[in-house]
Amino acid sequence: MRSSIACSRCRRSKVKCVNNGVNTTCRACENTGRECTYPSPALTGGQAHHVRREGSVGRTVGPEGAPANDTPKRPRPSKKAPPPVTNNAHSRDSIRAIVDALDASILTPKVWIELFEIYQLHFATDMPFLHPPTFLKPLRQASAIQPPSKDFGTSAPSSNVLPPLSPMLLLAFLALTARYHPQLVAHHSPASSNRPSNPRIASEYYAAAAKSRLAGNLGDGLGSPEIERVQSLLMLALFDWGNCQGAKAWISVGVALRYAQILGLQYEAELDDQPLALSHSMKQEASQMGLETNGKTWESGDKGDAFIEREVKRRTFWSCFIMDRYMSSGKFRPQMINARDVRIQLPSSERAFLFGEKVRTLLLADELDDVEGRAEVETHRRMSEAMPHLNGDRRPSPPSRDSPTFSKLKQEGDEHDVERGRWEVGPDEGITSRFVKALDLYGKLIKWSCSGGRRTESTHPPWDPKSSFFQLQHQITKFTESLPRDMTLNPANISAHITSRTSTPYTMLHATILLCNMFLHREFIPFIPLRSTQPEGPLDPPLFPRERYATPVGYWHNSARQLFKSARDLMDLVRTCQEWGVLVETPIVGFAIYVAAFIGVYAINFPWMDTYGYMSTNREIPTATGGAEAARKALEMIGQMRSRLKMADGWFRTIRRTHIYFMRIKKDFRRNIKALSAHGNSIGTNPLTLREGGAGGGQEEFKLLERTLKDFGSLEDE
Repeated sequence: MRSSIACSRCRRSKVKCVNNGVNTTCRACENTGRECTYPSPALTGGQAHHVRREGSVGRTVGPEGAPANDTPKRPRPSKKAPPPVTNNAHSRDSIRAIVDALDASILTPKVWIELFEIYQLHFATDMPFLHPPTFLKPLRQASAIQPPSKDFGTSAPSSNVLPPLSPMLLLAFLALTARYHPQLVAHHSPASSNRPSNPRIASEYYAAAAKSRLAGNLGDGLGSPEIERVQSLLMLALFDWGNCQGAKAWISVGVALRYAQILGLQYEAELDDQPLALSHSMKQEASQMGLETNGKTWESGDKGDAFIEREVKRRTFWSCFIMDRYMSSGKFRPQMINARDVRIQLPSSERAFLFGEKVRTLLLADELDDVEGRAEVETHRRMSEAMPHLNGDRRPSPPSRDSPTFSKLKQEGDEHDVERGRWEVGPDEGITSRFVKALDLYGKLIKWSCSGGRRTESTHPPWDPKSSFFQLQHQITKFTESLPRDMTLNPANISAHITSRTSTPYTMLHATILLCNMFLHREFIPFIPLRSTQPEGPLDPPLFPRERYATPVGYWHNSARQLFKSARDLMDLVRTCQEWGVLVETPIVGFAIYVAAFIGVYAINFPWMDTYGYMSTNREIPTATGGAEAARKALEMIGQMRSRLKMADGWFRTIRRTHIYFMRIKKDFRRNIKALSAHGNSIGTNPLTLREGGAGGGQEEFKLLERTLKDFGSLEDE
């Protein structure tokens, strides 16, 4: 039997298919992790001959429709082809060839503009380096002169207008956004009578094309360091992270970070904390040694477009920082970026970025509104460059704040404030900058929680200023109280930010803060509080009995209230966004909803712990309404994310199983308590677990589920 040797994908792409025979996985599909299928085999020789004879022109046909003077042959039964060899349980391939990934008849200027709106809604806070006017300008111009097409994919070939980015970055951009575009989803995954369209197929198609571009001709993926390569790797890492490809995402972020460091994106000359290293004398010595001293530094005095270029570089590195904090949200996942090693200012406000207005912001390691500290660094640098060269190894020491030299240089600097840019601190600080700060707090908290949390603090109770819990809570409270009035969390501000199209960073900022509060206060509430009748602190070691520790009045009630209120505040926020059609569907927001859903399931099963009825039904408080409905809404939202965010699949299953687990352990506990009572509480000598009717709060059960409930994603590829 004659059959094709090339698989279907290689046939469509018109490339050589290297395989070991029909129905084996070829090398190209194996490298890209795609399904390898083969077309049905060709007809047998007798059947093909019969078809050819029937279709011949000018043949004499007999009375039965058979050719004249020809003996009819018995048709041979056709052999069915064996099922194709697949790498996945079900098909996840687009029907389109990768070579046509940037097809202008599909990706028209109108589609690109719609995709950028999707990007702004979901990803512009995680990846804030795309400058909207630069991206949209050629698309707006093309849309103005091009008549709209009635049918999708029928635009004129001459309208090949793309955003001013490299093809590699455009494909990574499409990997993030295509799953949210209904027309692209239908194009790559047409719906059938028994199967709806799969949004993830569209994004996986563009992700495969982007990775193919990144790999290059050599196939190693290690091209020359370019800022667009860094940005592409970050976008693909965010896509892979939400698609449960944790190992690939971890590696992509690591490579992107190394590229960024090679490009010097983490460093600005005027913010060097060792200014003497840039003095004229050191530059002269470096020049004599043949070393380049300014290859990776940024020149000052930028205006307009030059400031935008510098801000794009800063924001690219801050995207590295954001992804690093996402990747490190779990046990045995160390952070790669230390905040004190970053010598660039925080992102500017969106207004300054859009208009190219030169502004100055603080460093991440600075205290809140520490303008004086930033001014001191700049003054030290100016003085180091103005100091005369000293012989030998002696170096001039920086002036103190009280010295006349420092005062003079500071005064000179103040006179040039307009040239160097205005300060964006306090109420003028941008919301993206605040989000980076909130994520830094989240990184500290998750590191403490995943390292054992309260179990590592047996000496100091949580209300002791020496405890890590107290210090983290103080930092979160201080940060929340520092927010200006228009950035605080309340229904009026939510509606205002939605109306002004700034709801995405606002939602992610408060989702991160509320996630910190939920993680923090969940530590001191029993996992299975069947031995409690109200919030009264942990039931497993380390304990803080009242006989030894002076527990503040109402401390445990207030801690539990903060836990359930944070979950309810998050649900009110995301529910309002969903009603307005602006719900952000990114991994961090999904993870926050997942944690709130777990707290909701906990409150439904143990309502006596939620004394205010934030996430449960409390009939004793008439004003507490909608708690149980908010808990159900959290699970519903996660279920709706599953079609576009694969990570939500695991969250959805975990919440459902947790609810069943809580119901079963309550049933086992009551049954075993009854059995113990019938035997006079004298069964055996070994200590009983809580499930068996013993004491405690289920810590031994929690340890089995701790990583599932705490880790944000996994470093394993599913």
